Amino acid sequence: MIRYALPVLSLVVVSNAILQGTVDVKRLQGILEEGVKSKDVGALYFSLKGLTLLKAPLPDVCDDISKIKYDLGNIEQIFYLTNAAELSGCQNYLSPEVLRTPVATLDKKDASLADVYHAIYSMKALGKGTVYDREDSLKNLIQILKKDDTPANYAYVFALCEHMGCNAWTAMHAESALLAADETDSKMLHFDGGLPVTSLVLSTIFRVSLKFSVRDKFNKPVLLQQAFVRVAPLAGPEEAIYVAEPDNSKTYKVDLNVGAISKHLSHASGLYSVTLLLGDSAVAAPVSWQLADLALNFGRDAIALG
Repeated sequence: MIRYALPVLSLVVVSNAILQGTVDVKRLQGILEEGVKSKDVGALYFSLKGLTLLKAPLPDVCDDISKIKYDLGNIEQIFYLTNAAELSGCQNYLSPEVLRTPVATLDKKDASLADVYHAIYSMKALGKGTVYDREDSLKNLIQILKKDDTPANYAYVFALCEHMGCNAWTAMHAESALLAADETDSKMLHFDGGLPVTSLVLSTIFRVSLKFSVRDKFNKPVLLQQAFVRVAPLAGPEEAIYVAEPDNSKTYKVDLNVGAISKHLSHASGLYSVTLLLGDSAVAAPVSWQLADLALNFGRDAIALG
């Protein structure tokens, strides 16, 4: 039950439209709070992750994490253990030997995408980086994906791209992944692999960030006084405007949460334009650059969570 509660919750928080009105959040929180008491490392992780998504307080589980049983040779269980420790701030209660498993997994030439995903995010939870060339790593992931292009494997590559910074690849291939969805009762779509795979595919796609850089005539990055992303219906007065902030590399970034956007747009489904607005005292007038038109379906009377 716990393993299916988290994917449901992830879809509600991220998309907010598909399952609105069908989830009893208080009941779900109660299930997750009971799951924290489980002696199963997977159930513990899913429970802590679910409570975190609900922004509910987490109990002190450091002693439980230090004593819980797990298979050191099972990378999926190591993923659950390390990420449960990260969520609860209990990394110092883990044995140093847990790092051996993800390192050994990444050294394998025949590691599956699932294993690579679990290994990378286990090391990330432990605060350990991995040395890699982004382009070469992406090429290797694509080669593995070509051998088995299931929705689950697409989801793992999308999640790894989120970590490696190759979200442009995700944006280019999201449509292909979505076309693999199956229809149920002419009402809803799902992916082969059930709710966990459906949740991972959609949540990774929805978290893709819009990034851009502004360069001068010498092709050098420059900082603008104002940069915004505007989401507005093709017909209607509503709009949602997000401030784009530059990072250390002078690359502007803005995260567009589909569920959160709906409350600023009267929860009205339809066609929306995404426009980049650039302003600076050095230019006579702001630059308006329409990036795309999107068809957004927020569901009837949707209510944004988070």
